[in-house]
Amino acid sequence: MKRSRLAVCCLLASGWACAQDPDSLQIRGIVAESGLNTGVDGAEITVYQFSKISKRTIFATGKTDPQGNFRFYPSRAGDYYVEAKKPEYVATTGYQAAAQSFTKETGSLIAVSHDHPEVYVRLALMRLAELKGRVVDEDDKPVEGISVEALDDSGSLRRVGPAMTRTRGDGSFRIQNLPPGQYRVSVSALGFSFSPPPTKFSAEDMNIVGQGVGTFWWPGVRDASAAGKVTIVPGTPADL
Repeated sequence: MKRSRLAVCCLLASGWACAQDPDSLQIRGIVAESGLNTGVDGAEITVYQFSKISKRTIFATGKTDPQGNFRFYPSRAGDYYVEAKKPEYVATTGYQAAAQSFTKETGSLIAVSHDHPEVYVRLALMRLAELKGRVVDEDDKPVEGISVEALDDSGSLRRVGPAMTRTRGDGSFRIQNLPPGQYRVSVSALGFSFSPPPTKFSAEDMNIVGQGVGTFWWPGVRDASAAGKVTIVPGTPADL
């Protein structure tokens, strides 16, 4: 009789351990905001799992805590895809030139196994901002049709997203949907050149033709390496 009770206890203990075994598998991580390096509160997290025939189904959904953290407990080992998104945020990569927009979601493919039961995922989202200003001539009159371009200053000068526009009739310009970071701003117009490079244009300058392209960099230099840097803060307009 004692042996029978002992066997029952062993079976119950074994069953309890098996029931808890899936909890040893863990997917955890953080969604950080690019440009601020702080966690994104309330980001929507979707965890997809893959079957043997590579069919993707939703395993779990949830939201990040105030620090941007999340945690899930997979029911089995295998391949998973962790996706994050939040209104007014976009992925830090995946700009679609044809649609002139950024991808709304970001994600990472991971593998959870009993050899590697805990997987940490770091995802990033960002809020876009805008750069605005006004171009006037020597008499403080607005200049229309001037090309204004914001170039990313991280390593090499390159355009990120729809970072180019032209001044309106009142001389104003607005470049929207800029990722956070540092930029150098060029101002140019076809048909005239600057000598020396001014910070303002004159109406006479706009009428000169056949002299190539006149370009200078904010706040009024010819050489890009000497240009001032404009810092774009997530979700905050920047004025020149």
